[in-house]
Amino acid sequence: MEVQKTAKYKRDTSLDAICGLFIVYMIIGHAFQWAHIEDDDFQVNLSYVFYMFMAWFFYKSGMYHKKEEPKIAIRKYANKLLLPWIIYGAIGEFLYWITCYQNGILSWKPLIAYPIKDIIFQGTMGGNLPLWFLLSLFLVKILMSYCDKYKISHIYVLILGMVISGGGTVAMTNNIPLPFTLFNVPLGISYYVIGFKLKDVQYKRYIFGISLIVFILLSLLIPSFVDFRSDRTIRGYWIFFIISSVAGIIAINNIFKYKIFQLPELCSVGKNSLSYYCLHWIVFYVVFILCNFKSSDIPNYDLLYELMFWSIVILPILTYFRSLIIKRIR
Repeated sequence: MEVQKTAKYKRDTSLDAICGLFIVYMIIGHAFQWAHIEDDDFQVNLSYVFYMFMAWFFYKSGMYHKKEEPKIAIRKYANKLLLPWIIYGAIGEFLYWITCYQNGILSWKPLIAYPIKDIIFQGTMGGNLPLWFLLSLFLVKILMSYCDKYKISHIYVLILGMVISGGGTVAMTNNIPLPFTLFNVPLGISYYVIGFKLKDVQYKRYIFGISLIVFILLSLLIPSFVDFRSDRTIRGYWIFFIISSVAGIIAINNIFKYKIFQLPELCSVGKNSLSYYCLHWIVFYVVFILCNFKSSDIPNYDLLYELMFWSIVILPILTYFRSLIIKRIR
């Protein structure tokens, strides 16, 4: 969820619109997850279209890759990615403790042991699980800066990333307890390199046409989905997920070049995607606490509607104030 500003590229509103669309899709998906609704037709059908949304963020970041000294890259991306990872992770964890207290399950484990375990195995504290992406993207950025410094071919990086993440999906699908970061970083770096290599050629008409056909055929004939965070194959086959998701990314990048799809609302969300990404889980906790919902595995549509309604109302307001605070600090 980075702002795409470089000396070579102007801001691309088509990418803002796609980013906004995927952020909205992600928030909806997380609302269904919180409400323990897994077989709703609306959500299932969306997942068959937008299954490449997480891969897109790494791919898009790769489109704006440039060589940087590792020391400079570490300082730069620690501020952009690790700082929000720490701040919003801590806020989410505190709210998680409150929900534990409300449900009578607060003990020393959620306070001490669980956060450490979650960081090691999931890449973030359990109080704000989506933030794993920030740590993984940070590591991808730093690894790429070292690859550039030591002139390691991006093709070798891509091959190694695919091999490691391909082996990782076997381990994770068989429930071998390993840290997710070991595999989602190589998977992320693979899409990052692909995005860098295809940043210009992807907009050629024949590439668009081939990608659209491949995306449609594979989605219909061999629908495959991999949970990017854990590198676990949920349905279909890992390799077909890789192929179809790259094809889908190229297809949607081309489709959104048409101005009709660049809705102002989506572009606004896309431009402020980091805020929506970091804050929506926190808003979920606040709604859960104030509405006094109880933890349960039973599907709860009341919770779903509350989460979605208050996300629409509160998230833009919080995003606005966050931008004001950041401007004041700067």
